[in-house]
Amino acid sequence: MNRVLLLTMLVGLLAVGCTTSYQPMGYTGGYSEAEIEPNVFLLEYLGNAHTGLPTIVSYWHRRANELCKARNMGLTILDRKGGREIRGVSEGTAYAKPYYSGHIKCESEGVFPAADGIDVM
Repeated sequence: MNRVLLLTMLVGLLAVGCTTSYQPMGYTGGYSEAEIEPNVFLLEYLGNAHTGLPTIVSYWHRRANELCKARNMGLTILDRKGGREIRGVSEGTAYAKPYYSGHIKCESEGVFPAADGIDVM
């Protein structure tokens, strides 16, 4: 009985370790940003095949909010897009990874979106 419980816990921990966490771009995905004009950023978030698109969208909004709050400014989302794209083929099987990207502007007039992507004043 104890072995079954231990095995179940180990499998659960391994499954959790496979998803993309909130982090800068790394081996399992993450965010990257580039300031293309003063206070205007291209922000991208890439997940791995084990992470759902709603999670990636939430992470994207969280990072956008952090960038503007660090400047004591509000956030204006200029454009955004997302989905899944085929990023590789392994032994004849294609796998898709979720992504979300867009341009944001940090300015004195704007809103601070919640981490789930719902704008709040």
